[in-house]
Amino acid sequence: MGGRVEVTKTYKSESSKRNLTIRYIFSLCAIALLTILSYILMQVNIRNQSDDSRVINIAGRQRMLSQELSKSVLYLEKSESTNNREMLIDEIKRILSEWEKAHNGLKFGNVALGVSGENSSKIKELFSEIEPIFNTILNAAQSLLAINENQLSENLLVSPDSLVKRILMNEQNFLHGMESIVFQYDKEAKEKVERHENIEDLFMFLILSVLLIEGFFIFKPAVQRMQFTLNELSQTEQELRNSRDSLRALASRLQEVREEERAEIARDIHDDLGQSLTTLKIYISILAESTKDKDLISKTVSMSALVDSTLKTIQRVVARLRPGILDDWGLIAAMEWQLEEFQSSTEIKYKFKYDDIDMTNDVERSTTLFRIFQELLTNIIRHANASAVKVHLGVNDDILTLELSDNGIGISEKDKKDSKSYGIMGISERLIPWNGKFEIRSKKDEGTKATVILPLSIENFK
Repeated sequence: MGGRVEVTKTYKSESSKRNLTIRYIFSLCAIALLTILSYILMQVNIRNQSDDSRVINIAGRQRMLSQELSKSVLYLEKSESTNNREMLIDEIKRILSEWEKAHNGLKFGNVALGVSGENSSKIKELFSEIEPIFNTILNAAQSLLAINENQLSENLLVSPDSLVKRILMNEQNFLHGMESIVFQYDKEAKEKVERHENIEDLFMFLILSVLLIEGFFIFKPAVQRMQFTLNELSQTEQELRNSRDSLRALASRLQEVREEERAEIARDIHDDLGQSLTTLKIYISILAESTKDKDLISKTVSMSALVDSTLKTIQRVVARLRPGILDDWGLIAAMEWQLEEFQSSTEIKYKFKYDDIDMTNDVERSTTLFRIFQELLTNIIRHANASAVKVHLGVNDDILTLELSDNGIGISEKDKKDSKSYGIMGISERLIPWNGKFEIRSKKDEGTKATVILPLSIENFK
């Protein structure tokens, strides 16, 4: 039943995740589409504004050109200098060319001028109103140029003065007409801007609406899901922490139980088996003294030697299980005894320095530190390939420090971090109940230095 519930939860979780992903992708696509459309609209708006500005500028310039045309024909009429007249004729030609080109461009479009000629019905109506005026001024100016260039006979046409008057009389009407056209262009440009602004506001509203919907239907569930996941992770982390603390407490208790069992076994072997062997040796001695049989005496001697050897073996086993010297004489004496045993069995020389430390009443810490000390010596025997060891036991501000340095081959970083380094792991685990620390510093072919830090006071045991 529990497995079915877990499967159902997993299915719902995956389904919820899939739905959130689909919604998120859809909202991103909607925002991206609206953003692209808004960008395109903005570019079109900018281009239209640029076109409208160009059209308004050309339309306004038409007024200026008509004024320049009137001024130039007046100067031409009054000028008597041939050079000035020629210059004025050229100027009038230039003005007429630009004026006519701009007028037709505004009406029908001109690529060179950058105008499309796409006018509203109102503007077309205004252009039709000024078209006769424009043609009158244009024809009068062209006729005046023809007379001054002697291309037409003055007898066939009206006089130059009448042509000038015709131009001047129509100028104001043309200016008013062009002014209306310019105002209309400006009005329509503003209307276009307003329309584009309204559309942009609509796009902004749609984008904000999508974001609001996304926040409500996507981000809110996502945040809730994230919060739920974080709570689950926090709960799991707390459970793991509690489990780890329980395991460490159990490991610490197992160490205590093992030490107690070792001590009890050591006492039983020492008291029972040792006493029995001692009694046996006494009986063998009595038997040897009560007989004159040389063969029997020889056998009793062998039996007594065997009993002595067995007693020594028992002493070694008892010392390994629980050194009596640790309980009777304390940590330093036990470490000195262990170093003597270490040197006699390995021929590795040692130097031992220590501060004046009394831990007679602190049996548990003494046992922990002694077992760590034994483990470190065992590691030196197995891995260091060393010929000398230095040991220092010191205390400072209620912090006990044990340092072991050897001149062996060293240990690599990989080996130090190896999860299978049970010796190192065991040392670290032994120190956890006491808030202790264990450090190893080593370089290849330069030996290894192991440091154990163990608080002695309650203030440091936090």
